[in-house]
Formats: sequence, C-alpha cells, structure tokens
Amino acid sequence: SKLAQIYNLLEKIHDWGMYKLGPSQNVLPLNYVINFQKVGAFVSTLVLILYYQNYSTGALLYLALHGTYGIMWCLKELILPDPAFQEKANVIATIASGGLLAMYAYLPVMQIQGLGVQDPSPLRIYLCVSAFAIGVTIMLAADTQKYFTLKYHKGLIVEGFFGRTRNPNYFGEILLYGSFANLIGHPIAWLILFAAWSTFFSLRIGRKEARLMRKEGYKQYAARTNVLLPRIFLDTVHDKIAVSYTHLTLPTIYSV
Repeated sequence: SKLAQIYNLLEKIHDWGMYKLGPSQNVLPLNYVINFQKVGAFVSTLVLILYYQNYSTGALLYLALHGTYGIMWCLKELILPDPAFQEKANVIATIASGGLLAMYAYLPVMQIQGLGVQDPSPLRIYLCVSAFAIGVTIMLAADTQKYFTLKYHKGLIVEGFFGRTRNPNYFGEILLYGSFANLIGHPIAWLILFAAWSTFFSLRIGRKEARLMRKEGYKQYAARTNVLLPRIFLDTVHDKIAVSYTHLTLPTIYSV
C-alpha cells in the first residue's frame, strides 16, 4: 500500500540520517546525545536564571517544568534504558542529531532573556502544569510498561497505554513540550517544536510503523488504535473482536 511505502521510506531516511550519514564507523550510542540534551535543559536554564538575575514566576516555573523533565528522563534512562536509543551512530550523524536536538536549547534562552511570558496568568499556569503532568505521566508510564513487558514477554504490546495509541510515549512528549511553548507564549517556541516533531518524531514514528507492519497481527492491532492520538472510544463489536484476535495471534517481537 501507499501508506506502507511511506513508512518504509521514512524508515530508510531515519536509519541513514541517524546511523549511516557519512563514511565513518558507528561509534557513539544515540542516547549519549539525547541524555546530554535532556539533562542540559536543567543546567542551562539554571545558569541563564543566575546570569540574567531573572527570578520571575515565568522563569522559575520554566525551570521547574523543563528542568525537572530532564532529570526525570535521565533517571528513566538509568533505571529503564531503551535499547532503541542505544544503537550506535557515526560521528557525522551524531553531530547532525545533536544539531537537531539543539533547537530545544533555544527555548529556555527565550524564556529567561525576557521574550517569554514573565508573569503568567493563573489560567496559563494551570494549563501548563496540567499539560506537563499529564504528558510526563503518559511518557514515563508507557516507557515503563514497554520495558517490563518486553523484558518478560516478547510480543506486540496491545494493552494499557498501548491499547489506544501505538505511540503513547511520543504523545506524552508532545503534551509536555507543548506546556513549555505555552508558558513561553511566543510563536518561535511553537515553530521550534513543530520543526522537531515534523522531523525527528516523524522519522522515529515512521520507522516504528514500518517495522510493526511486518509483524503478524498488525492489521488487527492497527484497526483499534491510532498512530499518535489515543483513540477515545473502544466499545464497538469490531473493536472487541479485534482485541480478542490480537491477544490470540501476537507472538512476534515488538520493535521500536
């Protein structure tokens, strides 16, 4: 199908860009770059706050959200490492990936320098904290479910957070990063996120879909789930049949 061709193309672009770009050998795991960017969010934001002497509500709230997320991500990686991010990339691809992730580094700069909202309203605070809390919970819970499920039972994950969307972790990250952009309140912040989502996220999701489509039972699983947004209603006869069939016919290994 055309959809399968698109996913296969995204998989090839992802693997070339992440692991095969340039002539050098693959020597550095991708999680080194990602973890550095994640934990760097807390350090860079704190340094910016001290340098600019910006102790506004907006600045400290940004540190609490983005900085805390970086710490939680690194704790997750230490306790529940994701094999998908342990694949080695070559030097050129590592630099390219780092450059792509560096777009996120401009978000705290915008906020602390004063381009962002310095005195957010109670409604903005509520929306930002709520989106962050829901997003980080979905992301961490989905990755935890995936880690322990695949540790003790190799197969497609069709229940829990994966029962309504095939990418709950990316959905959670979109929510939590959206809270950062909402707090900043500047169009450039949203442009940065859309750039990252339309490149890195799209390629990762496309690669995953291409691999899942080769597995037995994918059609039944895909029929009752969405690629990204969670499916709200799951109560039709067709869905119930698909759930039963999926549980009986999914002995294949789940790949990300």
